[in-house]
This record gives sequence, structure tokens and C-alpha cells, in this order.
Amino acid sequence: MRSFRTQLRQRRERAEAGAADAIAKLEQEAAALEGTAGGRGGGGGQGGRGPLSLTSLNNNLGALYNILQEDDRAPTTQAVKEVGTLRSQLDTLLAQWRQLKTRM
Repeated sequence: MRSFRTQLRQRRERAEAGAADAIAKLEQEAAALEGTAGGRGGGGGQGGRGPLSLTSLNNNLGALYNILQEDDRAPTTQAVKEVGTLRSQLDTLLAQWRQLKTRM
């Protein structure tokens, strides 16, 4: 993602005004998809925790992994449900990423 955004910035710097505006919009969409490097447990697009992004999903996956590693017992039903939720969010973000790359 960082490489993609760097390429966009370089293209924007060389582009004419109209094209530069379109590239800047694309760059903003890429930044939103990437998200910000905030604290753990944020994001996910649920309950006011912030917008769904690759960063928030990564944080949520890390938190879930830690929960699953804490115990040798089978995962709780809540943890299993969360795996499904995060998988669905990953599919959504990957579709957005593929669509974004085709517009470059």
C-alpha cells in the first residue's frame, strides 16, 4: 500500500491540473483504505470504533490471535463468530484494494 501511494504521489507531481486532481482523489481513497497506525483494538467499522481499514483489521486480527493463544481450550463461540466477521471484512477490503489498483 505504501508503495502504491508513493507511486500515486509521484504521478500527481508530474501530472497536469485535471489529472493531478483525479490522482489526489485516488490517493485519498488509498489512504482511507490503509487507515492510520493507531492504538490496538480500534477500527473495524463497528460501534463508533472508527472506519474499516487495513490497519484496523490488522489490529483486530492481532487482538483476536492473542485471545485465541491465551488458552489451550477450544475457542469460544464469540471468538469463532469474530473470525467470521473479520474474514468478511478482509474480503471487503481486498475487493476495495483490487478495485483501487485497477484505477491507477
